[in-house]
Amino acid sequence: MATFTEKKKKERRLLLILGGVVVTIMLVLVAGLPGGEEEALNLLEGSVKQTAEQITQDISIPRDIFKEGRLDDFEFYTPLQLPQEHGRDNPFAPLES
Repeated sequence: MATFTEKKKKERRLLLILGGVVVTIMLVLVAGLPGGEEEALNLLEGSVKQTAEQITQDISIPRDIFKEGRLDDFEFYTPLQLPQEHGRDNPFAPLES
């Protein structure tokens, strides 16, 4: 079982580590990442474009489905009517007596 002084030492060590992490985060936020904000945005934009291109390359739709007439068996639906408005404008307002 840990003694009181051992617990205090462990607590002090954890607080120092936490403080170091907070200081590092603050330095990064204040000083910015190397290369500046513009480079970071370009890196982000490039990675988004690369991911989008990869996703679109992975999608393959079999075009034969549209030529064979399999979709002709489906029936068109009629759009549903929206329900009429009901209730109070503000349901949280107190009830009038």
